[in-house]
Amino acid sequence: MRRTYILFSKNIHETRARLPLVIRAITAALMISHGLRLDSRLIIHLKKENLNISFNVEKMRRVSPDEQSMKGVLSKALRTEVTKPKSVHPGIIVSKGKLEELLRNKQHIIFSDSRGTDVRQLGDVQSVTAIIPLTCFDEDVKQLLVRRNAMPVKISKKLSTPDALITILNNELDRRWLIAKKS
Repeated sequence: MRRTYILFSKNIHETRARLPLVIRAITAALMISHGLRLDSRLIIHLKKENLNISFNVEKMRRVSPDEQSMKGVLSKALRTEVTKPKSVHPGIIVSKGKLEELLRNKQHIIFSDSRGTDVRQLGDVQSVTAIIPLTCFDEDVKQLLVRRNAMPVKISKKLSTPDALITILNNELDRRWLIAKKS
């Protein structure tokens, strides 16, 4: 089951202020105990700057789950001046672009919402694009998600950090994949 995570941040200042949380979200989205999740992709979107930091696991090299090494890569990405897409590390590309462009041609879009449908009620999906806020969504982003027919999903009743939400969502999607594989 293919999954794309978009970690939504309002701006570069919010991202820098919550860097440890962002790094844990990267680890939750892309890593498993013995390597990288080959079915996952992560994009960190910084709204104000229209900046995207994309992690392509098929091309990623020399990454480890420790926070220090990922902090170095992410700090380099946040410092990069971008006019055209630029690689800052194998498999990690910094580019310009709006959230609306990231969602173009995506079929099954979900987003974290405490009043949404329970994650266990997702149904049979082959690929999913999940938008997780670093803190919260702006009103115009919520309107965009409604226009794109994105489904609000309650991932957890109590946990709200991006890394926890991604971990729970990965667990649910992995479970669905295993059940489908057995039948």
